Amino acid sequence: MELRQYRPEDVHEIITLFYDTVHTVNAADYTSEQRDAWAPKEQDAAAWNRKLSEHDTLLAWERGRIVGFGDMDETGYLDHLYVHRDCQRQGIAAAISEALEERAARKGLRIIVVHASITARPFFEARGYRMVREQSVKRRGQTLTNYVMEKRLGDTKEEFRQIAEDRFYIRGEETVLSILSEHGIRIPAACGGRGSCGKCRVIAEGEAAVSGQDRAVFREDELAAGDRLACRLMPREGLVIRIPQVSRCAEEAYTSVDSFLPGEEGDGHGPKSGESPVPGMSHPLRGVSAAVDIGTTTLAFAGAADDTGEVLASMSAMNPQRKYGADVMSRITAAAQGAAEQMKKEILRAVGDGIREICKGETSERDAGERSERCEGEISKQCEGEVRKQGTGGNTSDEGREERVLTRIAIAGNTVMLHLLRGYEVSGLGRTPFRAVTLEEEHLTAAELFGEERPDWIPEDTPVSLLPGIGAFVGADITAGLYCCDFFTREDRAFLLDLGTNGEMALLADGVLYTASAAAGPAFEGGNISCGIGSVPGAVSDVSLSKDAQGRLTSRVSVIGGKRPAGLCGTGLIALVSEMKRMGLMDGTGLLKEQYWKDGFVFAEGVAGEEEGGRAGEGTGSRAGALSLTQKDIREFQLAKGAIRAGISILLAKAGLEAEEMDQVYLAGGFGFFLDTGKAIDVGLLPPGWRGKIAAVGNSCIGGLIRYLNEGGETLKRLFDRSRIVELNLAGQPDFYEQYMRAMAFEEEM
Repeated sequence: MELRQYRPEDVHEIITLFYDTVHTVNAADYTSEQRDAWAPKEQDAAAWNRKLSEHDTLLAWERGRIVGFGDMDETGYLDHLYVHRDCQRQGIAAAISEALEERAARKGLRIIVVHASITARPFFEARGYRMVREQSVKRRGQTLTNYVMEKRLGDTKEEFRQIAEDRFYIRGEETVLSILSEHGIRIPAACGGRGSCGKCRVIAEGEAAVSGQDRAVFREDELAAGDRLACRLMPREGLVIRIPQVSRCAEEAYTSVDSFLPGEEGDGHGPKSGESPVPGMSHPLRGVSAAVDIGTTTLAFAGAADDTGEVLASMSAMNPQRKYGADVMSRITAAAQGAAEQMKKEILRAVGDGIREICKGETSERDAGERSERCEGEISKQCEGEVRKQGTGGNTSDEGREERVLTRIAIAGNTVMLHLLRGYEVSGLGRTPFRAVTLEEEHLTAAELFGEERPDWIPEDTPVSLLPGIGAFVGADITAGLYCCDFFTREDRAFLLDLGTNGEMALLADGVLYTASAAAGPAFEGGNISCGIGSVPGAVSDVSLSKDAQGRLTSRVSVIGGKRPAGLCGTGLIALVSEMKRMGLMDGTGLLKEQYWKDGFVFAEGVAGEEEGGRAGEGTGSRAGALSLTQKDIREFQLAKGAIRAGISILLAKAGLEAEEMDQVYLAGGFGFFLDTGKAIDVGLLPPGWRGKIAAVGNSCIGGLIRYLNEGGETLKRLFDRSRIVELNLAGQPDFYEQYMRAMAFEEEM
């Protein structure tokens, strides 16, 4: 694609593009009558040519046709910005608008104004435009809604100062969320900063504008106290903001390093412990291979000794791309809107930082003795014994540090995450027929992978392998999981389920591997749940309800890290829903009792409360510090569990099997590791026929990567050679929506 200046002979093609775009892309937000008034069939080509010739007009040109255009007048008014209906979300609009903004800045303009449609508003917000007002305009007898929006060009110097641990002074032209993220401070933004999830709460001190999204999320007393959404807050005049504890807990990065007890040293081909391959070194070096799992939400790392294959250290961290949205479709959209290069840089830096941590070799007594609950289950003993019990382990210097040298890197992740890592075009993964640029195994050097982002601690010639994927939404992480769980040799019937945002699953039966991905969304990871957070210290991980001697409902909660409750993580959500179902607080459709309709069911006092648990259900969820589950939360949970359960049912049906005919079921991921499978069956997430057959395997992706590093990847090929692979598009199955609606209900047996 290239940008070029408008020529009069382009006018008729532009008119056609304008008409087609309005009547297709904008169809979801405007009626046919409104679209006819906005873009009638008959257009005055001479008037169009005059306007486009007078304005600064740019065209996007690709493969011999116009795929987009935009024009701006001499005052900085962006009159048109349209992209061909078949070329949406490919970064074309971002390229045109960025070029026009740069030209405006060179002319000395300081403000760009646009009248954005309902459809285009999120795009302009993502580019830093703020809404001035909503307006109704008359076109040929029809009333249409649009938004007057503006963007200031570089007349505000950004300032950022940390005043205290949780207080910051911020001044700039971007949102508070963006500025915090640029300075390495991350708070939840499951919706990617679109103002819909209500997670990015900050407290503004002093005067701060109130947006429509603020009013939709916060009560009047909360607004008066300064509660604002960071993604809507523009600190142009300078603001002091405070990040509340719940926001800090929800986005805490997992940076603790776990060590593991070494097994017996074998006859590996790498350098032995204590042997330094570098002349003149006064302390031993140990070759370490790095395994990297790039998840949509979490990054996981492990370092394996080349001589023994044992895991020496592991860690996990939040994926820095979360600020662009909690799910893969949000990331695809952000990439199409011009963020792809920045997203690539961010993930490369995070991968480099994680590799540095696992190669540090710190084995102090404190590190060996501590282990955060949130990191448990990161890697599982189920994966062919690749991981040892945690402990001190390894040869260390007098300072308690073992010198390690990085020798290899193996990486896996879902297809979208690997495409973003490599800088591949992701637009094909966001629309039918959902095609990837490549699913092949890749071998390259660290210099080729990292480019200018390669950190000094990773030698440029370090070999890097990216595992192969299976399909657009069944990626290399599932390949690694299948490898971990020995799917390439087993003869029984086995099922692998990764209970994450993308809900990947695979069923092996009679030499056929059936795979699918269910769009569960982020509910199991705290996203889209009003009090939801990740599995971090302060997260409620389990809930039990009972009645006291007076018949009053009481609750007991388990909190990660023993801290005061800050929110509800995925395992806690399933436990709470199961308990509410058992206690009759909702019916089979998920409808709460009437007394909980307004403010939800209170299950714990939060960070501002006085008790951890206590009397449940009394009062309302609006009282300070109360944690409650609302009707909307129940619906979000039903959508997530419905997608997973429908996918399971369809895979079983395709294989001609009943749930009880499976010999073994593996639950992958940290969420699955801690899941109470009995409660998951009780709420209908998993089939009753799987009772007694489920094994939690933790991070099977890391386990598979370690095995790949130890075995050289030869046996991985057998997985594809011996099995016929059938990838199913669940949404394209004729009975998917019937299964989906059925699975959303809370029936006793399904």
